[in-house]
Amino acid sequence: MTSANPKVEAAAPEDEEDEDGLSSSATRFWPRSFVERGVSIPFTTPVLAQSRIRKRSAEEEAELLITGLSGAKGIYVIGWRSIREIFTRMTTHDQRLFIKLARRKNIAPEPIRRTSLKIAESGLAGPQAAAAAKQTLMEMENEKLLCNFHLVSNVLKRHSDDKKGVTLQEISSAKGRQRVKDRLSNIGARFGLSADEFYANLEQWSDAIAPVGLPDVPMKSRYRRTRDMMQAFSTDIRAWSQQDRSDSGPMAKLVANVADATLDAIDMEFEVTDKMAQDLEATMSHWKTNLVALQLSVERVSWLLDGWDQLIHMWTDHDKLPRHKQQDLAAEVCRVLPIIPEEEIKKTQRAKWRDMTGDLKSTVRALEDWMSGELDVEMVLRMEKMKAKSL
Repeated sequence: MTSANPKVEAAAPEDEEDEDGLSSSATRFWPRSFVERGVSIPFTTPVLAQSRIRKRSAEEEAELLITGLSGAKGIYVIGWRSIREIFTRMTTHDQRLFIKLARRKNIAPEPIRRTSLKIAESGLAGPQAAAAAKQTLMEMENEKLLCNFHLVSNVLKRHSDDKKGVTLQEISSAKGRQRVKDRLSNIGARFGLSADEFYANLEQWSDAIAPVGLPDVPMKSRYRRTRDMMQAFSTDIRAWSQQDRSDSGPMAKLVANVADATLDAIDMEFEVTDKMAQDLEATMSHWKTNLVALQLSVERVSWLLDGWDQLIHMWTDHDKLPRHKQQDLAAEVCRVLPIIPEEEIKKTQRAKWRDMTGDLKSTVRALEDWMSGELDVEMVLRMEKMKAKSL
């Protein structure tokens, strides 16, 4: 393994593994697991844009994964304690985020996002980011209540003669919840549950799926909105690729292909949660097992979506840039694509992903060969401005 700095490890060759069978850094181009791939971090310091954090166990030190450090090849792995020694000009926002993340034992997309939002809400990333963070945190707090409201409403509508409906005010107060429980008692009795037990199960259910939400409700959930943004992004960048005659055209097409394949995986998880929502009897008959399945599906969606919001917003308003800047941007998006890890690919999809990762590896290596190592100031400033939009 080569070393650019005593505290920085360059990416190992794909066949170099440690004694545990894991690659010794980020390091295989196609990571084996989500843990190995890490979680995207919304740093505002340009050189740290699109970096990731990972932690192989709660006891180990976190690591920063950064692609193409100063234009160099591969992914660099940096011990968390060394970051501020290496990157001495981190923004105040990033210094605060660095400290908060260093204390975290659970490295997963949802808790990392919540930590980042709370720091952004303080204003350290600017007033626009603060306002966006405050709005997003408010939505995250309300999504469990809204999901519970829709779930209870659907259960009453489909499984009883009670057509009165439920209001948010009822769900939000102790007295109102008791009235709702009384109305649910006959349905719960079918599964041998008291009104309190049945309502508790529905609360667990809505808490588990809140970011994914329910199908066919007036306001789409957070993950479904991100999924739709991803679909629009894929359509747009594919159309752009068909009009571009530079080397960036095929790169943009590859981005669209990876996005579409990731969307397929996301939709498979939505099918799991939606099917349970539509079949109360089957879900409640094996409730403890199904609750775990719901939690795993929602967590998997969070990993599948991780990193895409930043890329989507990088591409926002690309048509306002000069053509050569659009081509640079398409190449940058291609270079930092979130690839679904090898262990997470369904057997029926592995051949397609093997082909795509092979194409992507060749493309990224070609990009690394001609990258000068000089930062494109206009591009990194654009990426920094996208911070507020991606919250």
